[in-house]
Amino acid sequence: MPIPPACPLILLAANALMTPAAGSAANVWQQSDPDTLRIREAPDISDVFPAPAEDAHAAEVAATDREATGPETLLEAVIHGRSWVDFRYRYEGADYLVFPRRSWASTLRTAVGHETQSFHGFRALGEIEAIAPILNPSYNDTVNGNVDRAPIPDPEGLEIHQLYVAYDGHEDLDARLGRQEIALGNQRFVGIDPWRQNHQSFDALRLSYQVDETLTLDYSFAFGVNRVVGNDSPFGREDMAGHFLDVRKTQKGVGNFAGYAYLTDYDELDLLSTNTFGGRFDRVIQGDELGGKDAFWNRADWGVALEYAHQTDAGDNPTDISADYLLIEGSADFSGFRLTLASETLGGSGDPNDSFSTPLASLHWFNGYADQFQGTPDAGLVDRRLGFDTDVRLSRLPFPLHLEVTYHWFDSDAGSTTYGRELDLDVQAVITDQFSAGMRYADFNGQGGFEYANRFMAWISYRLL
Repeated sequence: MPIPPACPLILLAANALMTPAAGSAANVWQQSDPDTLRIREAPDISDVFPAPAEDAHAAEVAATDREATGPETLLEAVIHGRSWVDFRYRYEGADYLVFPRRSWASTLRTAVGHETQSFHGFRALGEIEAIAPILNPSYNDTVNGNVDRAPIPDPEGLEIHQLYVAYDGHEDLDARLGRQEIALGNQRFVGIDPWRQNHQSFDALRLSYQVDETLTLDYSFAFGVNRVVGNDSPFGREDMAGHFLDVRKTQKGVGNFAGYAYLTDYDELDLLSTNTFGGRFDRVIQGDELGGKDAFWNRADWGVALEYAHQTDAGDNPTDISADYLLIEGSADFSGFRLTLASETLGGSGDPNDSFSTPLASLHWFNGYADQFQGTPDAGLVDRRLGFDTDVRLSRLPFPLHLEVTYHWFDSDAGSTTYGRELDLDVQAVITDQFSAGMRYADFNGQGGFEYANRFMAWISYRLL
């Protein structure tokens, strides 16, 4: 495959930044999408701008007092909060047989944010997100009118991604009101879709309560969702009444349990209004827990995940929906080499719009990186997949590469239609605490009304603060 036009830029940037900074976590792999790096405290700049010697001790005492008792004034809470600036450049190419022209997107995401310290139990957070095309890309961003090209929904834009006030005056309670990210569980039903340059956010009230070390209650009332297609799209902002209830319990020696109810009623998109109730169980069993010294099963850690949900129509949805979701997944981890076998079913009857839908999910993470199933077909979707992932260490690299390979078999739930097969390849590296990079390729061979499609993606992410 020829090298995409933007890859030289990625290679040059990676070469310039590849040397890990002192004290970095270069040898620690965090298995997450590169755009879900957690916010960290702003770095200490006292070595760059040292205080006068006679004031050093007083400054240290003041900082210790603030940490112990909190800021004395609102201004102090703002000044001594944390700030961050994130950059992510990505090249993404998409070639779909159903579109006469190929798309290639070269975009830069910049996110700038600040969170205050807690002041009398309240704190505030704001984040601005900007997406800019660079190197004169040619692609269908869903709003620019290039309908003859394959869609890559990363439109140019500048918007407020997060802006909320939070209350944390009670040790076990966190309450947030305003525009915010809401990511529940593995984001199969409610997430922020962090793969796209413009992340999804919600205008909502959220209450999270830690009952004890093993039990968490989470409730959100969402009155709007801000989609990845941005403000210029007619579907960029959707008003809704959404109730998200999520309960999670960890039982030592047994596993992790989750129960949830996601109730959505859209003001205009009635076909998306649904009520979903479900539960999940997952556990990792250490090999030595199974007994049998030196037996085969002692050599691996065994994982299992079971999930079921039922969905019905809600609000003014004109469709009579009754659909099921089922996940059965098993894995075996042999000293860092993990095999995964799974079957995921989103039910459908074959009647128009009568299928299990997850419009608020982080969609790119599920059912193949070629993004052929952003919506569930009327006859449902069965995704059987086999994958492996591992860390690969090369002698000339001071950091590991995380390699993931997955093969999908896509079929209908109702009837016996074969939708196609897909091969996904993914390589990522956390090079330093601030810098990560990766490449991803998806090759979809469609059948049963689906056509051939492929995507190639490469990115670098850098956190300035």
